[in-house]
Amino acid sequence: MISPLERKRLTIYLALCFGVAWLAAAVIYLTGGIADSPSLVPGKQVTLAVMLMAGVVMMAPAFANILTRIVTREGKHKLFLRPGPKARPLLYWLLGWFLTACLILLGGLLFFVLFPAYYDADHVGIQKMIAQQALSQGIAIPQVSGWVVLAGGILQTVLFAPILNGLFTYGEEFGWRGYLLPKLMPLGEGARLYC
Repeated sequence: MISPLERKRLTIYLALCFGVAWLAAAVIYLTGGIADSPSLVPGKQVTLAVMLMAGVVMMAPAFANILTRIVTREGKHKLFLRPGPKARPLLYWLLGWFLTACLILLGGLLFFVLFPAYYDADHVGIQKMIAQQALSQGIAIPQVSGWVVLAGGILQTVLFAPILNGLFTYGEEFGWRGYLLPKLMPLGEGARLYC
């Protein structure tokens, strides 16, 4: 059973979390929605909707976690920001990072083995995509090998994408799993399924 104090904290947390997210969603809706959102950077696809979704909606659970702790004077108790005593060694972290990329590459290889008609050995599709992007932005890009573009994309995906994506998804994990899940655990292990 959840105590009345914890129920109050949960109510404040959820009100703040959804209030912030819905407020950002209302701004997106009122400024043209996702499809017609105004561009923040001329000539680029950085729109107000993208920035609000990544910077406010996805971070709303983290904001709510911090604000709830301030409003209810819960403090820093059980923030879960440090690895616990059951934390996995560094090897597991590295396997999680690089094994995922290896499995994606193996999946791509398997796809082209099963469906060889889709394999573009000359990288004509990539070259067309680069040319269209350059034309739409009014810049000249020298002819680059498709293998160079492919290798650059793989390196970017393995080295930078997890860090960049982790920054934006952290807000949800810090809020939902770091605050909401521990509060719901007295209801039973089934609470894990919903967070």
